[in-house]
Amino acid sequence: MDFTIEFGGGDPQDVTITLSGEADIADIVRCERELTSDERYRTGLAILCDCSRLQTDGIVHRATIELAARPVSQRDVDRPARAVAYVAADEEAFADLTIWRAHLGGSKSNRRIFMSRQEALDWLRQPAEGG
Repeated sequence: MDFTIEFGGGDPQDVTITLSGEADIADIVRCERELTSDERYRTGLAILCDCSRLQTDGIVHRATIELAARPVSQRDVDRPARAVAYVAADEEAFADLTIWRAHLGGSKSNRRIFMSRQEALDWLRQPAEGG
């Protein structure tokens, strides 16, 4: 799996994470470590996670998903994002990302999944309560 993390330059997102290729738990953990170790990462950021080129192929059904969710859950405790919007590649990816979101606290985690980037950006533009 390949990923990029871009700080700034977005509207309305503060950070854009782009994931592509075949989803891999180890790479998800590596991406999370890179994100949180960056000095620009802080509490209250709006994050766009573009998974439109990510092949999930049921990765969230593997027992190791909990290992990948742990560092993300810890980030939510230490320095929570204001909101995280995911863009799914297709219906299967949407379903997989829904399971991922459930491991991270579901609707209480202030994460939402969308089928288009525009919908995700529109949601991130809403006031802090998410929507």
